[in-house]
Amino acid sequence: MPDYRLDPVNQKLSRDGQDIPLSLKAFAMLRYLIEHRRRLVTKEALFEAVWPNVLITEDGIRHYILELRKAFDDPPKSPRFIETVHGLGYRFIGEVALAVPPPLPPMLAEPAAIPAPTPFKTPASGPLTGRERELGELRAWLAQAMGGERKFGFVSGGPGLGKTALVSAFLESLDGRPDIRVARGQCSELLGTLEPFMPIQEAIEELCGGQESGPWAERLRSYAPGWCSLLPCAATCQLGGDGAARPTRERLVRELAQFLESASGDRTLVLWFEDLHWADASTLNLLAYLALRRQAARLLVLGTQQPVETQGDGHPLRRLRDELRKRGHYTELALPPLQPAAVADYLETRCPGLPAGFGAFVQRHAGGHPLLMVRLVEHALARDWLVREDGGWRLAVDLDGMEPAVPDSLLEWVEQQLERLDAADQGLLETASVAGRSFSAASVAAALDQDIESIEARCQALARRRQFIERQGVDEWPDGTVAAQYGFVHALHHRALHERVTPSRRAKLRKRMGERMALAYGGDDPGKAGAGNGGTLGQQQE
Repeated sequence: MPDYRLDPVNQKLSRDGQDIPLSLKAFAMLRYLIEHRRRLVTKEALFEAVWPNVLITEDGIRHYILELRKAFDDPPKSPRFIETVHGLGYRFIGEVALAVPPPLPPMLAEPAAIPAPTPFKTPASGPLTGRERELGELRAWLAQAMGGERKFGFVSGGPGLGKTALVSAFLESLDGRPDIRVARGQCSELLGTLEPFMPIQEAIEELCGGQESGPWAERLRSYAPGWCSLLPCAATCQLGGDGAARPTRERLVRELAQFLESASGDRTLVLWFEDLHWADASTLNLLAYLALRRQAARLLVLGTQQPVETQGDGHPLRRLRDELRKRGHYTELALPPLQPAAVADYLETRCPGLPAGFGAFVQRHAGGHPLLMVRLVEHALARDWLVREDGGWRLAVDLDGMEPAVPDSLLEWVEQQLERLDAADQGLLETASVAGRSFSAASVAAALDQDIESIEARCQALARRRQFIERQGVDEWPDGTVAAQYGFVHALHHRALHERVTPSRRAKLRKRMGERMALAYGGDDPGKAGAGNGGTLGQQQE
């Protein structure tokens, strides 16, 4: 502009080499007006562009227009830059010339055409059992991103369902493709809230190869200089001297979006962020900003996460989901348990020639849960239940009525999940395990000396999040008691919880349940309650 220069990357307005201070919102408004120069920009458009999802009055807009007029020495009655269209909005009328940008680094220069896609490779570890449909879904997301539609996909499921294995197999199938660049970032339960943007930093470091020189590092310094203070691979760039203020988080978000969009010009970028439920708020806000930008970009962002329903109402991941879903940008792939055919395929690969009965045994106790399935097979091998013979395998034990002990590794895994519940819910699940794999809320209420409604409410909350239990219907007793029926999702979950309860406590809980059921059944054998209480109050556990 005559006498003025606007630098959108470094967010500066200058005149004759001297910086003119502007607030963040005033700069954002100026940039939007210039991008739509010589066109009427309504107040509603400014609200949407500069203050999305924030309530602001027209006085707020007038305040920042006044700030811009002072910066340009632009009187409203005879403007050279910003013209007021009374009752409607504003129009930027100044002359604008685009400065010639420096040439792109050779590796990232815009190609004449995107390289033709190459076939997906079979991972070196072999095909992923039972997840063919889910792999196809990830490939469909990639195809959308390669067409210029930025895509955000979230793979969700409880611990051990194979989220990491699925995404790893998918990305391994992309190895060697010149038209795709992959980077990963790991969210941490312990460090997630201590260092903003930690998984983002990991991903950018991987893109730059950890080097201070090279085309990716040069591109980062050009488009996102504010990140120089965070990333060793870009540490040689200058931010304006030792006394320069650290960039704001808003600036970091905007710069990184520009860097990723520019870098996706010659190849599709795939960013994988693992365990997003532990991500810091800054990382999630950056992802939301990336998703809501309108510019075309060959960008696929993959996130693995535990189901959002397992997070509290105020968790930032829940807010991210709600915001993206409202804008039509939220795509979730929820992993189900493995089907019996997939369990059989896994067993045939691991131990060829096993009798079908062992597959039914694994399915009954693991319920199609991949991690439980693997641990159960490892347990059977360690106990010599399976014996190699004549190039195949055979069962060395009679599985009828056999209940596998819970492996120590599984107990540790269950303990980690239980520690995330409050003490009351832990006690509820332990008490339920004494009743049996399937149980009535009325039995648990009697054992804990609480009302049925409160027990049902807590069980329903756990079942809605699929944390250990699921709803199985309604249980009715002869005395008119009606209560919800629940069951443990996995038999090994049930057994692990049951082993938490000391023998003396089991006996006390069983006694309370038995007395209550005796009243309900008029003194008859409480075992007549049937499946509603897993047999005779869990005695099959001993």
